Parts: sequence; structure tokens; C-alpha cells
Amino acid sequence: MSEFSMKDLGLVNFFLGISISACKGGYFLNQSKYIHDLLNRTGLFSSKPINTLLSSKSLIASDTSPPFYDPSLYHSLIGGLQYLTFTRPDIAFSVSQVAQFMHSPLDIHFTAVKRTLCYMCGSINHGLFILDGSIGSLTCYTDADWVASSVLQVRYVPSVDQLADLLMKSIPYAQFSFLRDKLNIYRDPALLEGE
Repeated sequence: MSEFSMKDLGLVNFFLGISISACKGGYFLNQSKYIHDLLNRTGLFSSKPINTLLSSKSLIASDTSPPFYDPSLYHSLIGGLQYLTFTRPDIAFSVSQVAQFMHSPLDIHFTAVKRTLCYMCGSINHGLFILDGSIGSLTCYTDADWVASSVLQVRYVPSVDQLADLLMKSIPYAQFSFLRDKLNIYRDPALLEGE
């Protein structure tokens, strides 16, 4: 058995593009530097921030929109937005919608990507807050057989409380904000101290 020396580097501050801040009651994870880089690359850093992502009436499927001029830029931006969903699950629905058109993006699809980026511009310092001791273990089931064998009991959850709505469909802003808060997506606590 060989031995090697190790050095304690202390608490992690930055890992794989994710900033990790220890704060009272837990840890705050965000990717503001990564968002900053995406916005600069697209020239949208100084754009007007918006409060909502895709509208429920968005016509993302269109036969009349011309093809987007730079598919490789589109692919790169979608990949970047997908990476952001680690700390920003609030954009998961919007990103999954625009990712469906990676094979042949149209201008209307890029407009939807820009809308998501403008939303990120207004919430660049938002991230995921993980409470101390809140993640002891996580068990997920994806097979309907677990339900059929009564290992997993499915109970009624009122529509207003279904967190999956945030990730799976376009919803009104008030419900979006409510569910986003339930997922612990907040502004960076360090920024709030000065207010």
C-alpha cells in the first residue's frame, strides 16, 4: 500500500463553474459568472431584464420563420443554458422547449433563447439555496412498476403545489414565483446584506 500526502484546502468556493458560498443556515450555489459570460457572448448583458420566461401562448413551432443564421451558436447557447439548470431549475421548461429544435433552429427559436437570456440578465445573482441537513438522502423512482407494486404510494397533490409544473410547462408569473421560492431559488444572500 502506497502513501501520499494530502492538503486540506478548506471549504470549497468554486467547483465546475458553480460558486458555493457557506452562509447562515446552509449553502448558496449560483453560476453568476457563467451567466455573465453567456450574456457577454451574445451581446445581451446590458439588455432589458424580463420577469418571465416563455409565455404559454408562445408559437415556438413555425413554418414561416426563416432558418437561424448560425446553428453552432444556437447549439452552444442551448448547451450553456442546460448547464445552468443545475442551479437554476426555474429555467428547465424554457430550455427544454428550445432544445427540441437543435437539429434545425429557426429565428423564432433563437428569439425564445434570447428571452431566456434576458430573464437570466434580470436574475443573474439568483441561485439555489440548500439548507443545512436538508439532503440526507434522495430517492427517486422512474418506473411505473414501483407504483404498481405499492412500494411508492402516490397521493393527490393540489395543482397549485405541484413543483413539476415549474419544470414542465409555462405557468402564470405569480405561480412561477411561488414555486421558484419553494425550490429555494433566491438572490445571493451576500447581496441582500447591503440592502
